[in-house]
Amino acid sequence: MKKAVLAAIFALAMIFTLSCGNGEGAAEGGSGGTETSELTGENHAAGGPDAKTETLAQSNGAGSGGSDEATGPYAAFESLDLDGEPASGDIFAGRKLTMVNVWGTRCPYCIMEMPDLAKLHSDYAEQGFGVLGIVSNVVSLDGESIEPDNLDAAREIVEATGAIYPNIVLTESVFRLFVADVGALPTTFFIDGDGNRVGKTYLGARSYDEWAKIIEALLEELG
Repeated sequence: MKKAVLAAIFALAMIFTLSCGNGEGAAEGGSGGTETSELTGENHAAGGPDAKTETLAQSNGAGSGGSDEATGPYAAFESLDLDGEPASGDIFAGRKLTMVNVWGTRCPYCIMEMPDLAKLHSDYAEQGFGVLGIVSNVVSLDGESIEPDNLDAAREIVEATGAIYPNIVLTESVFRLFVADVGALPTTFFIDGDGNRVGKTYLGARSYDEWAKIIEALLEELG
């Protein structure tokens, strides 16, 4: 029974990745929009060997103003990052505010905004802000294994875009908490240091300046 449920949710996740552009139910659409076309392996710019990413352990210790422990409902997840390291809701406790960005390797607008997300992650780190990416199409349909080609593509994209912030893969708990209601990519929302959802859900890519205004308003609201 559990395997059947996993197969269903991961099949839905793959559909979301391949058909980004269905905006029904989104709270707010971005200026960048969503896209139905795909990026194939040949479209991915190769990342350089010196590209760096931030580990989850480093991210948990970054910034200021985060809670000692995240006990809210959105902290109850377990996953893996793109290097196979364990990930959990503890990442929220090290920050005041986390932007959760759901993306896929075949979604052009997802990839186009990642350099700006990386800059936001860096520029607002001292204020307790950080980004967490959720890659929607790295896990197999049955939820039992990693898709090597999609994992390689995700790593290449992270390197090429300079997206040093942590990126995790789908698990049952990640899908249930963060992706079950997602109808298109990219979709972005925010979690506070206690593991509670704050602000609106945003559909589509945005510019650095547009995201900065949203982030600054939420940081001010959280105090």
